[in-house]
Amino acid sequence: MLAPQSKAAHAGRAAIHAVGASQPAARPVSSSFRTALGLSLLRGRRVADLLRRSTWLAGVVALATLLPHGGTTSSAAAAVWQLNTPKPPNRALLLFAPPHKWVHLTEALCRDHLPGVGVNTLILQVDYAFQFPSHPELADGDLTVQDAGRLAATCRSAGIRVIPLFQLLGHQGWRHHPAALLRLHPDWAERRGPHRESMAWCPQQPGLLPVVFDLMDDLLAAFGADAIHVGMDEVLEFGECARCRTADRGDLLATLIRQVHAHIHEKRGATMLMWADRLLDAKRLRLNGYSASANGTWSAIESIPRSIVLCDWQYRAAKHFPSVAYLAGRGFVVWGSSWKSLVAMRGLFTAVGAAVQTDPSKAAQSGTLQTCWSCGNGGGLLLRAFAGKAPRNHLDRDAIAVLNAMRTWHRAAVQEPTPPAGPLFVGAASQEVAR
Repeated sequence: MLAPQSKAAHAGRAAIHAVGASQPAARPVSSSFRTALGLSLLRGRRVADLLRRSTWLAGVVALATLLPHGGTTSSAAAAVWQLNTPKPPNRALLLFAPPHKWVHLTEALCRDHLPGVGVNTLILQVDYAFQFPSHPELADGDLTVQDAGRLAATCRSAGIRVIPLFQLLGHQGWRHHPAALLRLHPDWAERRGPHRESMAWCPQQPGLLPVVFDLMDDLLAAFGADAIHVGMDEVLEFGECARCRTADRGDLLATLIRQVHAHIHEKRGATMLMWADRLLDAKRLRLNGYSASANGTWSAIESIPRSIVLCDWQYRAAKHFPSVAYLAGRGFVVWGSSWKSLVAMRGLFTAVGAAVQTDPSKAAQSGTLQTCWSCGNGGGLLLRAFAGKAPRNHLDRDAIAVLNAMRTWHRAAVQEPTPPAGPLFVGAASQEVAR
């Protein structure tokens, strides 16, 4: 009986032979590539695990990205990625915003590296790490208006669009370390006392939304942005305070989303993006209570504007993501959002392309989003990965996995022409549905 690593190596060689056999004779898979692949399998337990968990061909794609690019390695990956679906034209990377002292690192990343892997949109999760002109008392970081302008100018010169992210509702800190808003206004929290999960604010709290709108306006102005991502993911404690507990949770969330959208889209003329998990029915889609809603908020999807771009984050190594079709089928533009899994990235990429085939009118708006939660504030660890430096810990390995996903993603995107050029976001009020 073969040892686990030997089994994986044997399976990897068989997969490489299968791909090689399907290629034209002029481009065979070289024996040196097979040898390198075998060595990679023997050296990397994570690679062996990937092959055991995924289809053989998906494993080949993942392994190919771990080896130097070009030659037969690229040919093998490209062969697997020649899919008969449109390629989403908006290719975004999400990073935590840098502090003031690291702005130059993020500028270098955007100027020198991201265009080469096809990134044309940068989502910067700022939250309270900014010197807000309207509410300086809510600043939890030292990123300035001038820093935001520098970053935006650098990105524009590199052909990259910047979208700030400011989390609404959930992820407002933890029980012993609330974020700035709930630290200053503890009575605005959804629950008093011990919290099971991260903190959230009450959507019906008087006086709260005007403050939140001021903060979002500051970010839109500082970055010169025409869109903002408002988060709203993983809100597990919702509708539980005395003010909200008698309300239907779906109606409660839908009302908040419509209020936020009215300010962003109708008053400021910007596009609103948000995470989609609270709008997904966990039971129907067989998802857990984090990547979908198990507390009734999912019904909000029927009564919110269709001009909102929904970012469907799914990190599990699956080949099929019915959640994308579920959201697109209700009239929304969907950005499939992955993290470290190449299998998930490929599945979401394909699902978004299939949704565009079903509704070609959304081709210019569709997108994929590569999150990078472990790349450091401003993407410093991703810079190390681009430089080819050896990983020091699991965070470095995560950053390398993200880079490999983006490179594979880019290969797929350039295999076929993207849809005709057009506005990145099309969402006139006349096209919205608010049933």
